[in-house]
Order: sequence, then C-alpha cells, then structure tokens
Amino acid sequence: MPDWVSMLAIPHIIEVISLKLDRDDVKSCMAVNKAWGELFRPWLWCEFTFEMKSSKNQLIDIVSKSHITELTPWLYFRPHRSWMKHLLQNLPKTLKSLFVQWGRVCDFEDPEIVVPQDWHWPDAYPSLEKADFSTYLSIEEEEPLFEFLKRCPALKEFSVPKNKPILNWIAFNTQTTKGFIEALTKSWFTTLELLLIEPRCIASRDIQLILTSCSRLRTFDCLCPWPVESFEVKGLCWEKIPGLEAMVKSDSDDELCMKDWVCLDLEELQLTFADGRRVQAEDHILSSQEEWTIQGIDYAYRQLGRLTKLRELTIGWLTTKYFASCANFDMSLQAGLQHMEKLKSLQTLDISYINSVNVGMAEVQWMANSWPELKRTSGLKRRFTSNNQSESSDMECPRRGWLRRLLQNVPRTLKSLDVRWGGWNEEYGMDYFPIQDWPETYPCLQSANFAIDLIDDEQTVLAQFLTRCPSLKKLTLPTVERSEILSQVVTLLGSRESFPSLEVLDLGLNGQVDEHTWELLLLLMKGRIKGVAFCVPFSAPITRSFIGRMIQYWSETLETIHIGQPLSVAGSDIHLILTTCPKLKRFVCMHNRVVWPLVRPGDTPDAFPRQEAITNNGNNGGAAMENWICLELEELKLMFRDGRRARVDEPVLQEGPTIMAIRYAYQQVGRLTRLKDLVIGWRTTKAFANCANLDMSLKSGLGYMSDLKAMRMIDINHIYEVKLGMEEVQWMVENWPSLREIRGLEYQIDNVKEDECIEWLRTTRPDIIIQ
Repeated sequence: MPDWVSMLAIPHIIEVISLKLDRDDVKSCMAVNKAWGELFRPWLWCEFTFEMKSSKNQLIDIVSKSHITELTPWLYFRPHRSWMKHLLQNLPKTLKSLFVQWGRVCDFEDPEIVVPQDWHWPDAYPSLEKADFSTYLSIEEEEPLFEFLKRCPALKEFSVPKNKPILNWIAFNTQTTKGFIEALTKSWFTTLELLLIEPRCIASRDIQLILTSCSRLRTFDCLCPWPVESFEVKGLCWEKIPGLEAMVKSDSDDELCMKDWVCLDLEELQLTFADGRRVQAEDHILSSQEEWTIQGIDYAYRQLGRLTKLRELTIGWLTTKYFASCANFDMSLQAGLQHMEKLKSLQTLDISYINSVNVGMAEVQWMANSWPELKRTSGLKRRFTSNNQSESSDMECPRRGWLRRLLQNVPRTLKSLDVRWGGWNEEYGMDYFPIQDWPETYPCLQSANFAIDLIDDEQTVLAQFLTRCPSLKKLTLPTVERSEILSQVVTLLGSRESFPSLEVLDLGLNGQVDEHTWELLLLLMKGRIKGVAFCVPFSAPITRSFIGRMIQYWSETLETIHIGQPLSVAGSDIHLILTTCPKLKRFVCMHNRVVWPLVRPGDTPDAFPRQEAITNNGNNGGAAMENWICLELEELKLMFRDGRRARVDEPVLQEGPTIMAIRYAYQQVGRLTRLKDLVIGWRTTKAFANCANLDMSLKSGLGYMSDLKAMRMIDINHIYEVKLGMEEVQWMVENWPSLREIRGLEYQIDNVKEDECIEWLRTTRPDIIIQ
C-alpha cells in the first residue's frame, strides 16, 4: 500500500488532498476506509476539505461511502457548467455540515458529466443540520439544490451566499422563478421561519403563494427594486411591479386568489403594493379593470389586519424613478386603513417608499389611537411644488401651517421623529384643520430629524415643539435660507433647563449661516455636546473658523464627529480635531470630491496641499509631528493621501518628506489601541482617485499598527492601489487577534496574490469574512 494512504487514516482530516488519484490509489483508500470505518466511527472522516476541479475526480467516490460529518468542497467550473448535482448526489448520509466553496472559472478540458438514466436521489440525508453555499447559484444549479433540500428533514441553517440571510438572492435571478417558489413552499411551508428575498423577477402569484403557504413565517422582505413583470401595449413592451389586482383576479386553474394569508406569526413585513390605476406610460392608461383594483386594495388591507403580531411594516417601492407612480397604497381611512386596527403590536411604520401618500390628520390621529405601541414612523410627508405662493393673497399657502398640525398631533409615546418634505401633489388637494392647543410635553421623544427647508414663521412652530421635548438627545437642524430664521432655535437650544439631555447635534445643510449664529450656538452648547455631524458646503473661511471654534468650545466632550461632505475641509482641520479631542470615539470624514491631506497642519484651502509638508516644521510652528490624543477612538473613516501620486499638474514631490509623512500616519493610527473599525481611502473612483493612497504594505509602515489588538474590521476597498500580499495578510492575522472582516481584499490585489491570500485565509481563519 502506498505511504500516502496512512495519511487518510487519521481521525480529523483538515488538509487539502491531491486531486490526481489513479484507480489503484482509490481502491486502497476505500479499503482503508472500510477497515477503519467500523472501528473508529464516527471519528474517521469527521472533517474533510478537498478541491473538485474535474468530474473524473475519484475522491467523490470515497466521500460518498465514508462517515464524514463535516465537508468543505471547492468547486471549480467552466462557463455554463458545474458539478453541483454530481456532488450533491454523492454526499454521505452521515454528513452534518456542508460548506460549498467556489473557485474560479477553469479553462481545462473536461467532458460533461453523464449521470445514468436510472439513477435516483437518496431517500434522505437525515443528519444534515447546516448547509452553506458561498456564492450565487446558476439556473442549472437551482433544480438539483432543491431536490437535495427536500431530502434534509433535520436542516436548521441554510445560507446562500455565506453570511447572508436565509434564501437571500437564491432564486430570483431568472424568469424561471415560478417552479422554484412552488418547490420552496411545498417543501418548507411548515418549518420556514425566515425568508428574505431580492425580488428581481418575482411575480404577484409567487408572493401570494408564500403568504398563503408558509405558516411559520416570521420575516418577509420583498420590496421591488425595479420593474419585474412585463406586458405589451400597442406593440411596445412595458414593465410593472406586482399589482394588487393579481392577488384577487382568478385564472381558470388558480386557487390562490382571495385566499387568506396563513403567516399569522409574521413580525416584520416589507412588501410592494401597486395600485393598477396609477400605471401610466405615454398618456396611455395601462391598468386592470377598476373593480379588480378596488378589490385588491380592500383584500390587502384585510389581510394585513389579520397579522396581529406584526411589529415592523414597510410598504412601497425602492425606486423613485420611472414607474414610481405605480407603487401607491394610499394609506387612507377611505381606502381601508381601518381594517388594520388590530395591529396593537406595531412599533415601526415606514411608508417613505410610497410615491404619493394620501394621509391626512384624520389618519395620523387614527394611527396614534389604534396602535399604542407605535414608536417610529417614516414617510408621513406631504408633496409640494416649488410654486408655494398662491395666486390669491387671501388663500393660505398649501404648505403653510402643515408643520404645526403635524407636530401637534404626533403621539406622545413617540421616541423617534423623521420629517421630510417633497413636492405638493395637487391630486389630493389640501386639508384644513382648526387651530389646536399644544400638548404639555412629548416625554418619550429622544430623536428628531428635520430634513426640511424651513420657511418664514416655521421657526416659531419648531421652537414651540422643541420646548416640549425634555428627553431629546439627538436633533437634526432644518435647512434655512437666512441666519435670522435659525437664530430663535439656536437661542432656544442653549437653555439647559429646556434640553438637559441633548447630546448629539446634526447641523444639516446650513453653510450659508453667518459666523455670529454659529458662534452663539457653539458658546451656548459648551460642555454638553458629545456628538456633532454636518454635511455642509461651507466656504473655506467659514469652515476654518467654524471647526476651530467648535474644537475650542466642545473638544473636552466630543465623542463623535461625522463630516458628510467635506468639500472645504483641509488637512489642518482634521489634524486639529485628532490632536485636541481626547474623548473622541468615532470620526468619519470620507472625501468625495476634493482631496486634502490628513496630516498637514497650517495648509491653505485653495492650494491643493501635499502630505509631505508635515515634515516642514519651519512653516508650521513645530506642530507638524504632534501626536494624536484621541486614544479612545474605536471607529475611524478617513482619507490618507500619498503625495507621490499627486495630480499631473503639480510639481514633483520630494521622496524623503513624503515617506516620512506616510510613516507618521501609520504611527498615529498604531497608537489607537482601542480601534475596532478602520476604513481607509476615498469614496470616489473618478478624478483624483489615484491620490488617495496609503498602500498598506509592511515596507511603507504597516508594522507600526501591531498594537491594534481590538481591530475587528478593516476596509481598504476605497484605496486606489494597494501593495498587499501574503506577507501583509499573515501579519494582520498574527497581530490582530480580534480581526473578523476584511473588505476590499478581493478587488485590490492581482489575481495570483488574491487566490493565494484568500485561500490561505479561508483555511487558516475561516471565521474571517472576506468581501
């Protein structure tokens, strides 16, 4: 017997075994397996990993006749051909865990697998508890997969791809979904508890089939991201989302119409409802008969009303472009909202994806009275055109007064409020309500987001509302046209008696506010603010002044800083923050247009400064190499720029100072021993993307980050060019014991290094997620 056979006769096999076995070798393996099988069962073949690059691979015969409990095959395939069926048909019945990995497309010649016509699937795989397929499935692989799944009565975990929810992206990529959905519901309708799907081509009948078959369904996510059903009008092909009428309009052989949903344990539902009356294209009405649409709306409301355990409900359509008018479930009492009165457990309602919401104050009051557990709503908004001025001076502007009516009627139990404006939709006209008194307080409100443009007189309404929110912790300021509009709110915020709990302040889009107003805000909120965010197109002088004064007043308390669009943020601004905020735990400043260096203090905002200038102590008062003091930082998202990759029209930079600047950046990050999440790079891939480069090589200074023992995620996906190889990957694994996720590895290195690094990671640290 060859020497290598003894290697197979060990309790745990974890190494990758050669693929080149002749018939004598296979016979020897089978003989050893048979002899040891009775004596050492179930220890022999407990864990087994192998690569399947050829249909002639004889190891699969050994696998099928062994007592393996954990199997990790690597499948290599040619275009339009794989060996999924061949593998699944030959799995051992003792298998408890299956993890199918995918290699790259191979160019080797291999004849197509021929399965005997009289071959039959095994009755069952009784021990299989976990099956994980790490990539998307092709059309050819869907059928054998479900034939396999129907024979797994003990299956508890099923994932496609790895680290995604159950059944996510598994079948909804072709027009052959119908049979797939039927196989799913027929096989798992009594046991399925979680179903998250991406409905690329799912039809209304499929949705109805799931909701009327899966009695143990807990979560159902089916928001259509684009049109999914086709139909023709005058020779042109149009597309639309699943319509309500399709749930009630019966075909000759369809028993699903008007059938009650059986998923009464449903807790989370995200679904698209389309009113066919609003499907339009080139002024031609593309709708079903009116009676079917009305019945469909009433049927949908009644079925939703039966889901008494529902906690989260999202209705609408993800797109806001063409056909958005189709996604209309108007949420009015007249249409049938009252049928949902029994949803006493409802905590979250999101109707922000509906194109036109026909919700008035009567509906808002009904929701507050009928759903006592309601804590969060999103999408309670009205649509206004840009022409807010009425023709008659006697008439009230359509928007005028609506904010007051909304805020006066929000539930007192509300914890989070998100107000957004769209455009006025004249189809629904306008509502008139009498003037009401303000409630005494809104004691539960902790977060308020006003993503609106504040107009004249509304600042008083906002101030009246905010004074009644004693528990407010987070506030997003509305956008204003003039500083004086915001001054009243700013003065109010400075009252410790009114806002004793306010900790997080989002300044919104208020770059045009004058320095005096910001100075007043910063001074009044001194010693109180722990988190600040702004997405402001400030001019450079205002930005420099604002950030400097913000640090002066708030540096001792700030724990979170989020800069959304740092169009005028310079390197010295960032350097000032990192060297003066000792309690900072989260800092986000990902550039999206203009590149500024991270570590140069004293630069000018109009000079496109270079990073190597950090070593020029003469121009910066000796502060260039100052250490960062934010040693409690846990999340850092920043752009590091390598000056050697500057723009073509810039002068050539000196090599020495640039290298010193890069190593300085490594050294400072390396001092952040509590850092857990690190994102390096630049969000854009367009102009100047090649400037955003910190190459993450040991040669350039990666070794300075060896003390980041708490590091759990690193994202290098936004770096233009990464000099990362096996040595660096091994270094990360060795020095960062808490590492659980690496993003960007598959896209940032060449194919040879990619295969080598990823294969090593999956073998050595399978717990690390690679994206």
